Amino acid sequence: MINEEKTFTKYGYRTSNLSIGSSKRIIVICDYCQEYLEKPYKMRINQNKELDKDCCQKCKFKKREELSLLKYGVKNSIQRKDVREKLSNYNIENYKEQIISLLDSNFSISNISEKIDIPITSL
Repeated sequence: MINEEKTFTKYGYRTSNLSIGSSKRIIVICDYCQEYLEKPYKMRINQNKELDKDCCQKCKFKKREELSLLKYGVKNSIQRKDVREKLSNYNIENYKEQIISLLDSNFSISNISEKIDIPITSL
């Protein structure tokens, strides 16, 4: 949330007088931890297009989770079936020869996962 009074006291202007593309700094309050932070006005406009909440560096993950829940119904993109399939196909395609070679050498799936450094769920 924009703190109009602190912005006016520190910088001498109101956000209502700024254009959408203004790079003038404003003071906002993190909607998650109530910490004050400064950022350019246009950055706030861009960051709040999909979810009108301000967040500090410490809380950006909370906002990301909330936005993901709103858009996709999951907290993390890896929970989406289409993303998991795409990642799995990518890993299999890029590591196909190594995987086949290790399977021929009687490596277990978990050992292959460790050796190639890809998630076991992608094999």
